[in-house]
Amino acid sequence: MKTSSTDPCAPQPPAWAQEQISLRHALEQWINTEIDRYDAEGFDRLFGNKGGHALDEAGGYTRSFVSAYCLNGDERIVLFLKRFRDDWLAAVNRAGHFYHGYDANENADYVTHTAEAFTQFLLNVMYLDISDATSVAIIEDAAEHLGNWNPDVPDWYDWDRHVFLSYFPGTRTPSRYFEPPFDFQSSSHYRLLAIATAAYDATGKARYLDLCCDYWTTWDRKYRETPPDQPAPLAFKRIDAEAIRRYAAQPEIMNDWRFHRYYAAELAALGLGEGPQPKPWRLPAAYHQPHDLMMTLLDVLRFAPDTPGLREGLRRLMGDWIAVYTDRRRMIGVESVGSLTKPGDLWCGLHLPKYRDITGDTGFDETYLSHWPIGPCSYLLDGDARRLTGVAAAAEAALRQTLARNRGEFGPAFINTHSCDRLSNAFASTAVMPALFSVAMGGLGVHFGRAPWMNVLYDHDGRPGLPPHVAARYVPATAGRTAGAELVNLGDTETVIGLRRIVPAKTTALALNGVTPENRSVITVPAYSIRSVNGIG
Repeated sequence: MKTSSTDPCAPQPPAWAQEQISLRHALEQWINTEIDRYDAEGFDRLFGNKGGHALDEAGGYTRSFVSAYCLNGDERIVLFLKRFRDDWLAAVNRAGHFYHGYDANENADYVTHTAEAFTQFLLNVMYLDISDATSVAIIEDAAEHLGNWNPDVPDWYDWDRHVFLSYFPGTRTPSRYFEPPFDFQSSSHYRLLAIATAAYDATGKARYLDLCCDYWTTWDRKYRETPPDQPAPLAFKRIDAEAIRRYAAQPEIMNDWRFHRYYAAELAALGLGEGPQPKPWRLPAAYHQPHDLMMTLLDVLRFAPDTPGLREGLRRLMGDWIAVYTDRRRMIGVESVGSLTKPGDLWCGLHLPKYRDITGDTGFDETYLSHWPIGPCSYLLDGDARRLTGVAAAAEAALRQTLARNRGEFGPAFINTHSCDRLSNAFASTAVMPALFSVAMGGLGVHFGRAPWMNVLYDHDGRPGLPPHVAARYVPATAGRTAGAELVNLGDTETVIGLRRIVPAKTTALALNGVTPENRSVITVPAYSIRSVNGIG
């Protein structure tokens, strides 16, 4: 494909555009390879020997597929994901340990894994086509237990105390994991509430949103009780030293790995077990744990903007999160590839633009940019294209290194969707998503099963997305400038592009396919040219 005109006076395409087209091609090539293999071999042959988490989370490797569809309009992605959804659901039901969407209790799985089948896969498929009755039914089947609305499932929530009854929810029978000391509250419970917000978005039933707001009252109280000079808690326990001793005297609890894992500090302090020195209770890996809390609460704010204390709580959480990275400089993403140590983004950076779009709070921009001036999320704070230097190229290197390391078997043969370091198989998607979707669409699209966060959608020739020879970057609104976009046509034919401005703070039940936007701008981009659009839609 040509990348420039033979006319010496024609503008040369910017580096970010050439890199973006190359990254898109690499990602789409991999997605097509995965779909081709699935068509040839089928679910049972590819996943038939999987069990436990590997089967539950099998769809997680597709988490970039829906956003890719928004960018390229490839209907094969829609057909594949719905077929995969149906085949997967049949398989987990046959396996028996899945019951109404969750672990059936024999393993007492903790919430981070329990919800990943949804946050990594099923919710994304629902948002691909929110009118699809099958997807909505699957999501509501899982959401209705959260507030004790299914008589076939043990109660999970205490509406009087505004807490969940377990960190290890199961759906078939009650168990001791629904009793202390296994009833502590964690930011990971907000993974479950991501299912509730999606159910509300799809059905409009207020009870799902009411649950999210009710649970927030407990966290709001904890935040208000925590002095301003201390980080807001990411988890809290409701038992004291005397209770720890009492539970430790019970062999079935003392011998449970879960008790030792989650109460190691307390056991060590009381001389009842090995563990770290006593310290204030915080979840391990505090670098990324606010993710579930932040993402879900931003959607709650989107749907219920007047929720008491929510804006203040989100601001405190965002500030604490940035402070952790400012102090420790722990980063993930494309910065881990070779010597490319600067273009990467932090977990907090992945969420800061969304936080700013929905709340309107720009108070953290200067701090973030002073520490991390390069990267797609830094770019979304001020629209300076120089912040994109090398970002897409580094993400492509990450994708290709992962595929080469795994000999092309990035999907079914490597089920590891929740770890995002350089050696994991989720790493390539983690690197690609912000480098591509944040830049082109102004957000991460459908990401980790939360409501779509995008600032612009494109269409051409009656279908969603951009043609393969057109690169795009969303240009965020700044002081004195409305939001816009820049389109770069690297092909030899004139192209007409439609653009629709999305307002993240107001968007609910966003249809990603099957609808041609009405309130949109239309721009003609001649061959080998660059066109800018201000005031989209």
